[in-house]
Amino acid sequence: MEYLIFHNTEQHQFELKVDEGEAVLEYFLNHDTMVITHTYVPHILEGRGMGAALVRKALEFASEKNLKVIPVCSFAEAYIKRHPEYQSLTNEN
Repeated sequence: MEYLIFHNTEQHQFELKVDEGEAVLEYFLNHDTMVITHTYVPHILEGRGMGAALVRKALEFASEKNLKVIPVCSFAEAYIKRHPEYQSLTNEN
């Protein structure tokens, strides 16, 4: 499913809002690196692919801006491991 994700640059997060609640991916920038710190999906919204959509959007942003990515968030780290097309964004390759 395709979701509308808002990039809140002031709060350093990607936001996905639906009637039942809001899912969020938080990050901070350190020079040329995006550090993904947390992905939050309310329990009621789990299993709909929202976390994956948020991580994908953040990684696309990082790629467009030529940023390296450090996935401190375990969900983001697992997503990158499962999707080789994004592994070049990390320093682990």
